[in-house]
Amino acid sequence: MQEQTQESAKIKKLRIIEDFCLHLFANSITSPPRIMAKKSWIARNERKKETVEKYAKLRKQLKDSKDYVGLSMLPRDASPTRLVNRCEVTGRRRAFLRRFRLSRITFRELASHGMLPGVTKSSW
Repeated sequence: MQEQTQESAKIKKLRIIEDFCLHLFANSITSPPRIMAKKSWIARNERKKETVEKYAKLRKQLKDSKDYVGLSMLPRDASPTRLVNRCEVTGRRRAFLRRFRLSRITFRELASHGMLPGVTKSSW
C-alpha cells in the first residue's frame, strides 16, 4: 500500500514537471539555455541503479555473514553509494533537492511559475 502511494506521488511529480516543460514551450518563455547533463552520464547512472538492484540481496547476505572478501569480489557499481542523485528534468547532479528530485535551478523555475503545489515564496 505504501509503495503504491510512493509511486503515485512520483507519477504526480513527473506530470507536474511535464506540464511545466509544455508550458514553457507553449508560451515561448525564453530563459537562459538550461544546462543538460550528458546523456552518457545519465545512462551510466541508470546502469548503476540496475546493478545495485541486481546485487542487493547478495550484498545483504554477505554483510549479514560478515564475508567482506565476498563483498569485495562484487562489482564496484553494486554498492548503493555509487549512485548519484540527478535532477529529473535536466540531469544535473549538483544542488539536488531530494524532496522534489530537482536541482535548485529547475526548482526555482517551477516554483516561480506556480507549477509546484504547496510551494510559496517566503518573505519576512
